[in-house]
Amino acid sequence: MLFALNSSAQNSTLGWTASVHYGTTLAHNSKIEAIKSNNPIALQFDFYTQKINQKNYDICSCYPQSGLTLSLNDYGNSKVLGQGLHLNYYVEPQFKISKNNYFLFRATAGFAFMNKPYDINENPNNFAYSLPISGFVSLGPGWKYFINDRTSLFFIIPFNHVSNGGIKDPNLGLNFPSVQIGISQQKIAIERNFKKSENIELNKSNRFYLSTFFSSRTVQNGEKKRFLIYGIEASYVRKVAQLISFNSAVEFYKDDALQERYRRENGSNIRRYRAGAMAGIQFDLGKIELYHRFGVYVYDPGLYNGLIFHRHGIQYLFNNKISAGVEVKAHKEVANFLDFRIKYKLN
Repeated sequence: MLFALNSSAQNSTLGWTASVHYGTTLAHNSKIEAIKSNNPIALQFDFYTQKINQKNYDICSCYPQSGLTLSLNDYGNSKVLGQGLHLNYYVEPQFKISKNNYFLFRATAGFAFMNKPYDINENPNNFAYSLPISGFVSLGPGWKYFINDRTSLFFIIPFNHVSNGGIKDPNLGLNFPSVQIGISQQKIAIERNFKKSENIELNKSNRFYLSTFFSSRTVQNGEKKRFLIYGIEASYVRKVAQLISFNSAVEFYKDDALQERYRRENGSNIRRYRAGAMAGIQFDLGKIELYHRFGVYVYDPGLYNGLIFHRHGIQYLFNNKISAGVEVKAHKEVANFLDFRIKYKLN
């Protein structure tokens, strides 16, 4: 979809970037402290399209860029954590400060292919990840400086997270903020001198959705048998700014994995059903929706993971009614499960 765009049109351009990362791993758990890497590094290449037109500028007062990223990563502890290849999609609104200076904010999501997953015999100390393929997300502000009409330098401070979303344990995850420095080259020069159109009204209409989601997970490390998790969600969304919406929801789901864990630990036949209520913020980025919500259980007989949880998701809009995506549910710093979901707009 990115490269099907007409790059000769004067309101968009294609381009590429090359950059390096230098970071530090956060030891959010004592088991991570033992294998913590001081300085993970990466080499990254981006291939992007940038929309420069009045319609997009009116939405965000910015110049949105989006594309694919490919990065080669060394997590700083080769013996235990190994290396990874990351393949991701990103969106990056750029806000003009002066003729050559821009403030930017990059959101990235995709996959990490890693070569040293947990193995009870060969790599028993890697509690960070246990699958060769995990999810990757990153958020960070930055700055861009144009050397000339087509070439720019940029500096970003992203917070990076790798996790399989609780699909398989151990899964304490890797959290590593980094400094990213790079160069960007675009195919054609485009003027960035838009001013916001007058009399633009913000559509604050109420939106109601119904979603169904499903997942599965093991109970103990090394097991092959997976237990189902599935449920429904009703959500309410209301726009509060051009790119930002308020997002609230209630969910009801069945968790066979948690029930099996209860049975093994204390012989309890506690009910497998859970219900929660949550609220948070959503970023509306064209066909992509990114959202973050904090919630509380309104029904959980055992409160095995405590009262509070948080959810983070990304949705792709196929049309005005139907979207699909993935979402991670977590308690504190530990992911509970990753689910896949389909959402339908009711109004």
